[in-house]
Amino acid sequence: MAKRLSNKSFMRDLALMIDILEEISLLSDALQGRCVNVLRAEQLIKTTIKAFEFLKENSGTYEKIINETISSKEFQRIDFVEDNRYVSLPRQELLNAVISNMRLRLMDCDGISNNIQDKNHKIHELVRIVNPDSWNVEEAKDAEEKLPEFCKVFRHEISVNDFRDYVEN
Repeated sequence: MAKRLSNKSFMRDLALMIDILEEISLLSDALQGRCVNVLRAEQLIKTTIKAFEFLKENSGTYEKIINETISSKEFQRIDFVEDNRYVSLPRQELLNAVISNMRLRLMDCDGISNNIQDKNHKIHELVRIVNPDSWNVEEAKDAEEKLPEFCKVFRHEISVNDFRDYVEN
């Protein structure tokens, strides 16, 4: 364990992971807020993606701390090493993978107008199809017809049979 903690690459990787997890924790806390709706959640995810893109180009908070710590006078007694047996994480690829996975959480709004009011209205209309309080028999059938668009925008597959079961229960 001491060898691992005295390895510069390991310490830098650990700091990077803490920076990444801190951003994800901030997003998680924000998404759990009482007044978060689908559009606000989308905005929060986009903000987190921007933070990760910034992290690709710059050192994170904990990365800066560990770099300063390694080079500080207080820690000069510790023999920090560059151990070739421990391969450092591929920083750029890791951050690219995190960003790619975060983008998969965004809605697919390609077919929806860029006008924010039109987008809000369309998303509200799509969300109504899973709200049983807004249905009568004809609206349930209309909702079923809009189901493929709902699945595309929200990137979540729901079979017609599952949707019918949901409507009936």
